[in-house]
Amino acid sequence: MSTLSIDLPFDIDFEANAIGMALCDGRGYGALAALEPDDFHDGMNRAAWAVISAIGKTGRKPDVLTVVAELEAQGADRKATTPIIMAAGDGMSGLAEPDSIISRLKGLAVKRRALWTLQGLSEELQDRSYTVVAEDQIGAAVAALTSLSQHEKRFVTLDDIGRSYLNNERTPVSSTGFRNLDGALAGGFHQNRLYGFSGKMKAGKTMFMCSVSYNMVSQGIPHAYLCLEMRPEEIGQRYYSRRMGVNALQFYDDYHRSSPAFNRKLAEAQLWFRDKGCLSFRKKPRMDLEALRAAIASIALSGKFRGVFVDYVQLVGGQSRNQNEVNHLDNVCQTLAEMAANYPIWIVAGAQQNDDGGVRGGKGFAAACDVLFGLDNSDPDDTPYVDSSGRRERRHLSMQFSRYTMATDIGGTNNPGYILRTDCGPHFQEL
Repeated sequence: MSTLSIDLPFDIDFEANAIGMALCDGRGYGALAALEPDDFHDGMNRAAWAVISAIGKTGRKPDVLTVVAELEAQGADRKATTPIIMAAGDGMSGLAEPDSIISRLKGLAVKRRALWTLQGLSEELQDRSYTVVAEDQIGAAVAALTSLSQHEKRFVTLDDIGRSYLNNERTPVSSTGFRNLDGALAGGFHQNRLYGFSGKMKAGKTMFMCSVSYNMVSQGIPHAYLCLEMRPEEIGQRYYSRRMGVNALQFYDDYHRSSPAFNRKLAEAQLWFRDKGCLSFRKKPRMDLEALRAAIASIALSGKFRGVFVDYVQLVGGQSRNQNEVNHLDNVCQTLAEMAANYPIWIVAGAQQNDDGGVRGGKGFAAACDVLFGLDNSDPDDTPYVDSSGRRERRHLSMQFSRYTMATDIGGTNNPGYILRTDCGPHFQEL
């Protein structure tokens, strides 16, 4: 197998300057404390910085004699440590200011890690035939590369935060199309947050998320929908039926499907959705965790979408042999939270409740979400709501947890917040 030859970028002068600055003046290390040994490419420089930082973290001033003595105690010979002594001799009259040194060395370190990641992907793909190369492998590499960018982020000060507010630097908020839900969420879904909607089996989790998604389509808000259970065609029928003002069962009825009136409405709806052009479904039944990471990375990095719906977390596979279901689902939920935090999108995920109202598979979903709602039945099971159109499902949202808003329920028992309309869609309508 042939491998790619990669020339890794580095700047030996800046590395020497950092070491010289830290050793010449004890204040130098404090200005460069953000640097880590892995930010240095040269092996001896890396070892030297490990010693310097270990001394500096104790509050003592690193000096060249102590550092060289420690390196030699670790097995380095005098010839290898000579550049360290020379760097200390250059002292503070180096190439750049501390901030420039940190930015330069960390930037090069990120590039080296990225190139190593690509090298690993290249070698793996060379071992596989083209028929088994999955986009998930490429997507996983993309996710890994993106996570490297976090190493470049500098500290944020209160001054930075204040300046961003004064400059009105705000990320867009995506309205759910439900006035009461938007009110509970301070306007809608916010970037870098994970939102959860849990419900018992057949409570309408998918229906509710689709209702929000349709509302977003109406507003022209670009987003994606990961279909881990139903096919896009099945979910899409609900969107078309709602737009056409008919029940989705008419798509299965030959009488209606052959009707000119039905097909005229269908054509009008197709043009309307085409003009909106802001929703993409991703079909992936029982996606495993690595595939989920890859899919969300691809969605986020495309720059086309504000957020993504994941329907639903218990359908994410990839449980390892040494994991039980609780640990696996904790890992899935924490992965979603980390991806929401690191990518410029919001994530909405559905989850199945157990009989006592908790999320099936443990408390990991509640711990991971920024806001978690329970989609609950508003009417007792033995006395369903009935009106002139027959039995109607009614629900309310119980806010089980929120990191950034006041606890706000939308409706309650015998006080529904939403009703399931079956005349078109079906879909949930806020009351």
